Amino acid sequence: SVEKINAAELLENSCKVSTKKKLPNDKNCRYLKKETIENKKSKHDYDELTRDDCLTWKKDQTKSIRTKIEVKKEIAEDTEIKGDDRKIKPEEDTKKCKDVARNRKEKYVNENIIDVSNQTVDSNKKSNKVRKVRKPGKTLNKFTPEEDKILLYEMDTSGDQINVAKLTKELNRTSKTIHARIEKLKTGKTWREYRAYTLTDDLVIMDAVLKELKGNSLEKLDLPSYREWKTIGDQIGRQKSHAKFRWEYYLKTWLLQHFSGTLNLDIRRMLANYLADHFEDVDSVNWLSVASRTEFAGQTQISLRFRYVQLFNKTKEKMKGSGEEVTLKHIADITNKQFKESRFIRSNEKTLTRQKKIIDYFEKYVGDNKLTFTLYSK
Repeated sequence: SVEKINAAELLENSCKVSTKKKLPNDKNCRYLKKETIENKKSKHDYDELTRDDCLTWKKDQTKSIRTKIEVKKEIAEDTEIKGDDRKIKPEEDTKKCKDVARNRKEKYVNENIIDVSNQTVDSNKKSNKVRKVRKPGKTLNKFTPEEDKILLYEMDTSGDQINVAKLTKELNRTSKTIHARIEKLKTGKTWREYRAYTLTDDLVIMDAVLKELKGNSLEKLDLPSYREWKTIGDQIGRQKSHAKFRWEYYLKTWLLQHFSGTLNLDIRRMLANYLADHFEDVDSVNWLSVASRTEFAGQTQISLRFRYVQLFNKTKEKMKGSGEEVTLKHIADITNKQFKESRFIRSNEKTLTRQKKIIDYFEKYVGDNKLTFTLYSK
């Protein structure tokens, strides 16, 4: 490649001179020699040129002459970028690259035997990222003391540079699970404990999220990424996922229900009956259409899923069987018997007081900053 470029530079320089001077009448005399250019120092030296001053080429050689730009282009075209399982050339267009990515994804799915029927797409996000969900009734695989010892050893020896990829193979767990466990171990505790959110905790979350209110609907209001949620979690001494959970399942839901006039309305029977009447199983549920119904005003897809999981767990507990045996019909029957006389959720005085303070804080923030907002996105 280097030799080609040097040859091209020589030919290019000789071409610059030869195009300005009249060469001998010979079809093979097309370019001047390098020595000719170096020896002829004045323009008068070029008045008489002979065939000895020229570069002579055979027919097969003249066909291979390239300029410097052409040589570089030829080298670039010959260069191939190695991929994971195939070679992709730079000249491949965008559509072809997308097809390659799609084929790789299908190959990955087939090799890992992923059941696509047990995957859901989060419709709140614009991306088409597939999110794998746990089957109903499947028990959680808790970390053993031996696994915790391995993680603690890596934390002591590697610090923040832990090789998570190595641990995923060694412990046969996902990287997300290992990251979450490491965050838990950093708190100094290996067990779960319930710790109620204080008003200060809630207001820290509110202050961070309300900065994103301008231009957003209350339904879609969220922090831009988990990095911001991690910052909030560190401030209140909780994991980032727990801080986000508090906002999505409680604080945001209280505000939506308040402005929709459905605060503390008991939707458990309505939800169970609607799902049983309109869907065959939970995998076929269109949560977006369910959340858009009038009877579920003040709810989001996330909050409705959360309510469904609660009803599912209560039904499984009543049936004393495996979760895979529980159907939407079972959930509706048991929910109707258990909550047949309830219209509003019985909240204690402490919860009602907290709801009022959160709502008042939100209204004051909106008033002080002269903001306008919508409940739902169009």
